[in-house]
Amino acid sequence: MKRKEFQLTLFHKALILIAVPLAFELILLSSLYGLLQHAEKEAFRAEHAKTVIAKTTEVVQLLFDAGVTFVAYDAASKPLFEKRLMQIFERIPAELANLEVLVENNKSYSMLVLKVRKESSEAISELLTEKRDLDRGGRLNIMVALRLKEQLNDCVSELGKIIKSEKASQIDPEAAPRLKSLIYMLILFGLIMSVVIAVLLVLIFHAGTSKRLEALMDNSLRMSQREPLAPPLTGNDEIAKLDHAFHYAADVLNEAARKERAVFENAADVICTISGEGQISAVSPAVTEVLGWQPSELTGRKWIEMVAEEDREAALKWSEGLHGKETAHLLENKCIRRDGQTVDMLWSGHWSQKEGSLFCIVHDITKRKELERFKQEFAAMVSHDLRTPLAAVQSTLTVLGRGAWGELSERAQKKVQVAEANIKQSIELINTLLEIDKMESGKLSLDLDDVSLLPLVRRCAEAVAALSERKQITLKLPTKGVEVMADPDRLAQVIMNLMGNAIKFSPEKSTITLTIESDDEHVTVFVTDEGPGIPEDVQQTIFDRYHQLDGDLKKKKEGSGLGLAICKAIVDAHRGTIGVTSVDGHGSSFWFRIPLEQPLPQA
Repeated sequence: MKRKEFQLTLFHKALILIAVPLAFELILLSSLYGLLQHAEKEAFRAEHAKTVIAKTTEVVQLLFDAGVTFVAYDAASKPLFEKRLMQIFERIPAELANLEVLVENNKSYSMLVLKVRKESSEAISELLTEKRDLDRGGRLNIMVALRLKEQLNDCVSELGKIIKSEKASQIDPEAAPRLKSLIYMLILFGLIMSVVIAVLLVLIFHAGTSKRLEALMDNSLRMSQREPLAPPLTGNDEIAKLDHAFHYAADVLNEAARKERAVFENAADVICTISGEGQISAVSPAVTEVLGWQPSELTGRKWIEMVAEEDREAALKWSEGLHGKETAHLLENKCIRRDGQTVDMLWSGHWSQKEGSLFCIVHDITKRKELERFKQEFAAMVSHDLRTPLAAVQSTLTVLGRGAWGELSERAQKKVQVAEANIKQSIELINTLLEIDKMESGKLSLDLDDVSLLPLVRRCAEAVAALSERKQITLKLPTKGVEVMADPDRLAQVIMNLMGNAIKFSPEKSTITLTIESDDEHVTVFVTDEGPGIPEDVQQTIFDRYHQLDGDLKKKKEGSGLGLAICKAIVDAHRGTIGVTSVDGHGSSFWFRIPLEQPLPQA
């Protein structure tokens, strides 16, 4: 069975780097502290022993002095030794009390001192009694003197035990130097071991971490240069995980590069890179299908050579305008195929400041241009070849319905009215289509003038009054207006369209409210109804062409679905916005907002 490898994370390694020297230093300091404490205790003990010996010796000396001074007091001049004797008698109890304090932690010593205090106290009392007898003229009692001497000798003997014991317990004079030498040796050993441990840990860290970091740096360099990476690092620490992430990122980048090459090689549009000098650095294989050139034939050539002569000046200005902007711009021009034919192309360019190159996508729009031309021709055909005959048919039906060629039966009159209404609707649809085409081609022109919105709104209300009266709908108009620069006819077209839609979808005997709001820069017109409302999911698409509401409303209300699209085109031409606010089932509020001032058209 494979032995499981023990892995450490960087945190654990760093912890070891700190913990091992710290633990060793703590052990060393603990040992030194213990030795110093021991030395301090021994020094204190020695000093205490000296103090006890000195104090005990002092008490012994006082006991000897007491006996000698008493004998001298009896034999010689009493006044000469009396003061000395009394001083000794006073000091003995006091010094014994001090000695008792010094030995209070030693029970045997304390008992000896207590015994000496008792015996010496008795001896001093008897000596004082004898002193008084002597002072009265009596003689010293030899037996009493001998007994007191023996009693004092016992006290001295007891105190001698303390002195002997303390002298025996004193440390060897060589012990302090030996302890000092041991401390110095321990400090030196600690310094040497600290250096050794530090070197070992550095070597271990270098072998387990620094080399792995170097491998990681090497892999990052390889990845930046798109070279194969070194084998993944083993282990489960952070460095190994980061190296695995590098390998994963490299795999992802390689896959992305592979997909990028696949897109580059299989794209239907031409993708090319143009250097700052205008030379083609790389071009996708699609250029063969679109322009007939092989990529190798175009690489190194000036890109402007692909552009038709009449479009080269505009193309050069376009490319120069892209330099340093790093924004995409579009350009339409004609390019020359290898066989000499020209095709319509749409260029999208993006300048890369970092690489100093222009990246372009070139799309073939020849078919789109053909469709646009066909659309224009179709619009012209509809305008001249379809609208004119329909207008003639409408005029004929109108005359026929008035009985110009004889009275018609009631049934025939109804058929003529239906036909006339259908022809009128067809002509309106054709006019709308032509207007939409004009708007989309950018040919919608505005006849700007100062317009007072309040009279304009009232005229629009009068124009749709017949529709509102049929459904008994009340039109609530604003009382205050504002001056705005706009095309009055186009603006009236928007307002009437919004009011017509509101009337169309509002229930009978409801109210439609028109509101005008303005600020320093814009004016907003609201048309609010009490109709069924508009679902939220279709509010964003209701202004698209041919869009109509689904369901029962679509079945009941006729229309081409172009009215709101025309409104949006007119509002956009005024540099404004249009929208709707509605809650399904609770009415709608259509609004448009345009600036109060419009830029004057340039000559």
